[in-house]
Amino acid sequence: MSSSGADDSARDIFANFNAESVQHIIDWQLRPKTWSQMMPQNGFGRIGEVLMYILRMGIISHVNKLWWMGAIGFQWDPVKVVTIDKEVVVKGLTVEPKNTDLNRHFTVREIVAASEIGYYRLVIENGLTHLEYYFGRTFFCSNLTCNFYKEIPLGAKYEQRAKIIDIKGPIFVVSVSFYDASDDLCFKVDWSLLLPMGAAKQVYDFEIGLTKEQIDSRPVTNASGSGSLLVGEDEAA
Repeated sequence: MSSSGADDSARDIFANFNAESVQHIIDWQLRPKTWSQMMPQNGFGRIGEVLMYILRMGIISHVNKLWWMGAIGFQWDPVKVVTIDKEVVVKGLTVEPKNTDLNRHFTVREIVAASEIGYYRLVIENGLTHLEYYFGRTFFCSNLTCNFYKEIPLGAKYEQRAKIIDIKGPIFVVSVSFYDASDDLCFKVDWSLLLPMGAAKQVYDFEIGLTKEQIDSRPVTNASGSGSLLVGEDEAA
């Protein structure tokens, strides 16, 4: 029984989400695999691209971002159960000089970039990132909206709160809210995300999903145990 209208609303958002299909994919990903099954979809073909991407982003900054996202911990202790209604909180973030412009404002570009931490922490902790590893593709942003309410000054601490606010067919929307030390809402960035399934330009449908037979019979050449978080979301399509 629902204890509040908010609970009813959350249930409506996820009413048609095919959790069984996602859980089957998670179970498949967690099985022991042969070396060939653990290889990326294109074998060694993308290793050069991945290394160039990391060098372009900067090794230290890239690893630091992976740490905040929870991607490094995921490699050692991956999530085992899908929890689509999960909300995550990323504490201890700080507005640094590199995030600001000449007037010491936390810029729109940097706010959007920082919000990747919140949305990726969410898909890692709720289990959806297993789909990236299974298909060998990263989530692709089809739309992005931002709202700004209050400045967070240089040197100030803030936290991000991320949750899925909508999911229909192949698209789910992650909302990442920035709160300052006074618990005031300062920024909100909503990511509309979809997941390409392969070269045929198909996308995964979160309502239809895949059958257990389709998941289990996935060809080895299309499987992926590779670290999909190594490449940027914008470069995945």
